[in-house]
Order: sequence, then C-alpha cells, then structure tokens
Amino acid sequence: MGKDVVEDYISLDINWLNREGNLRPGCHSSISWTRGGEPCGSISLAAHESQITLSYTNTRDGKSEDVKQPISISRTPCNYGGTRPWFLCPHCCRRVSKLYAAGKYFLCRHCYSLAYHSQQITEPNRLLNKAQAIRKRLGASQSCWDPIDSKPKGMHWKTFERLKHQALVAGDRADWLMGVYLAMYNSRHKGHQ
Repeated sequence: MGKDVVEDYISLDINWLNREGNLRPGCHSSISWTRGGEPCGSISLAAHESQITLSYTNTRDGKSEDVKQPISISRTPCNYGGTRPWFLCPHCCRRVSKLYAAGKYFLCRHCYSLAYHSQQITEPNRLLNKAQAIRKRLGASQSCWDPIDSKPKGMHWKTFERLKHQALVAGDRADWLMGVYLAMYNSRHKGHQ
C-alpha cells in the first residue's frame, strides 16, 4: 500500500478553466464532476482580477458544511507573448496548475501528500504498460507474446522498427523482472510452510 493517488480525487485544472473562459474577471460559472456516470461533486466559481472564489458544500462523515474558498492566481509571461495562469495553493502558496478536493478544501497534491498512480506501480507493471501502449500505437495485440506483424499505414519503416524493438524489449524485461520477483517471493515464503 502506498500513498493516496491524485486520480482518486476530483481536481480543478487552471488550464482547463482558462481555456473555457472561466477566469475572466466577473465570470460566474458552475462545474460538476462525475465518476462512473454518477455525479460526485459540483462547485460554483466566481472569477475576480487575481483570484477565484469557490462555493460548495463539503460532506464528510454524514455532516454537510457550506464552504467559500478564495484561491489566488498568479501569472507568468510566456515566451511568445501573453501569460500563463497558476493557482497559488491556499495552504502552502506553491504555484500549481491543479488543486485537489482530498479534504475540506481544494489544495495542491503536496499538501495532501498525494502521489500519481504511475508512481505506485511496480517496475514490471510499468514496463508492461509501456509495451502495451506501444503495441496499441502499432495496431498490434496487447499481449506481449503475440507477434507485431504489420506496420500501420503512413508510418515510416524506421519508426515502426524502432517502436517494435522498444515494445519487445519492454515486454521481455517485464517478463524477466516478474520472474525475478516471483522467485524472491517463493524463496521468502518457502520456509513459512
């Protein structure tokens, strides 16, 4: 068991808010989230010059509480003009692009000690995921034991051969590491029988 992961919590992404026009001063909007097709959260948002104010109901342990949370926004200049917005985490003042509702307030992942799912998986699983992603890109079977026979239309042969090699190496390494892990597990638990 590791840390809680960001994928388990609803998040507020400042880049998405900016693209949708929700950061324009005077803008009032509402945002809702679903998980598995079921509603799992909603907020009202009011944008001001250098901050937004969130209004929502927080429910924990059967108790509901209305929350109004101001969140400051900073901007950094972009290389070719314009600016990029950032949330300033209300707890640690760290500049971040996402805040998470892992508690009463929307805070950054560092304040809630959240990890990414990819940080929690073992090396064999990480390699297997890599091999399967490449095989999917090549239009091949997800099984690392099936051959990669045909090149996708429009892909250069050099690219195809490079990706095919990467998929085979990652799959073989994942298979080898899984064997090592299983051998270690069996040797540790052999004496406990």
